[in-house]
Amino acid sequence: MESPIPAELIRSVVVPNCGALFLAVPFASLFYGVTVLQTYLYYDRYADDPLYLKLFVAVISLCDTAQLVFVIYSAWWYLIPNYGNLASIELLSFGIAAETIMTTVLGLFVQCFFAHRVWIMSRNAVLPFIITALSLLQFAFGIYYVVMIQRSGTVLVFAQLVWCTAVGLSCSMASNLVITLALCYYLRKIRSGMSKTDKLIRVLVIYTVNTGLITSVVGIFAITISSVFSKTNWLVIPFSLVSKCYVNTTLATLNARIKLRNMPAGAITMTSDGVQFTTDVTGRIRAPGIAFSTGRHDSGISGVHATHCLDIIRDGANEDKPSEDLFKTQPFEVYGSDESTV
Repeated sequence: MESPIPAELIRSVVVPNCGALFLAVPFASLFYGVTVLQTYLYYDRYADDPLYLKLFVAVISLCDTAQLVFVIYSAWWYLIPNYGNLASIELLSFGIAAETIMTTVLGLFVQCFFAHRVWIMSRNAVLPFIITALSLLQFAFGIYYVVMIQRSGTVLVFAQLVWCTAVGLSCSMASNLVITLALCYYLRKIRSGMSKTDKLIRVLVIYTVNTGLITSVVGIFAITISSVFSKTNWLVIPFSLVSKCYVNTTLATLNARIKLRNMPAGAITMTSDGVQFTTDVTGRIRAPGIAFSTGRHDSGISGVHATHCLDIIRDGANEDKPSEDLFKTQPFEVYGSDESTV
C-alpha cells in the first residue's frame, strides 16, 4: 500500500520529528523501569528513614512518572490523531513543553538536595549557595524556554532557542560539577589512615564521581543534539533521559547504603542513628550518628560529614556542631539503640 506522504517528506519531516518521539518513548520507559525498581527497593529497605527523605523520594518519583506520561502523550498526539497531517508536524504538542518543565523541576529538586548534603559536610554556605544559584538558573532558563515555545506553538522556534538550551544545560552541568568536586574534596579530607576505612571512603568517592559523570554526559549529549538538529524533535530523546538520570543516580546513592554497610571496614555496626567503624584498638569515640574506633582520642576524622554525604546514616545527627569537635568529646563511647553488627 502506497504511503499518503511522499518519501522525501517522510525522510525530511516525519522521521526527525515523529521518529524522534517514537524512539523517545522506549528509551524513557526503559529508564523509568529502573526508577520504579529503585523506588521499590528504597521503601522496602529503608522504612526507618526520616519522613522528609521518604517524601523527597516520592516527589521525584512522581515527577519522573509525569515526565514519561508527557513523552508518551506527545508521541501519541503526532502519530495517532494527526497521522498523515503534515501541517501538524510543525505544531508543538503540549506534552513537549510539559516534559521540559518536569525535567527542570527534577534538576532543581535533586541539586538542592545535594547542596544540602554539601552544606552538612562543609559547614560553609558558599558552595551550597553556588550550587543552588546554578540550579535556579537552569530552572529559570527552562521555564523561559517553555514559555517561548508555547507562545510560538511551532517546533521551528527550537532553532531560535538553541542558546537557551545550551545555557540552561550548562548551568545544570556546572552545578553537578561543583557538587561532585565538593563531595570528593570533603570525603578525601576525612581519610583516617586506616586502610579498611580509607577503602570505604574511596568507594564513596567513586559513587560521587559516577553520579556527576552520568548526568554531565547526558547533558553534553543534549546540548549537541539541540545544536545540530535545532529544528526537529530529536532533543526530546536526551532531554527525557536527563530527568531519568537525575532520579536514578539519586535513588542509587540512597540505595547503596546496604552495600556500603556490608563492606569490610573493620567491624561495622549499624545503629538506628548511624554506622560505627571499629578496629582492634582501644579508643572509642562518640559522635551523633557515627563513631570510629581509632586508638587516638583526637583523630579528627569527620565521620559525620562523610556519612551525611550519601545518607549512610540517619539524619538524626547533630548538625550544629562540627564533627572535628564531636570526635574530641568525652566520654569516648558508642551509643545508639537497635544495634546489629553487619
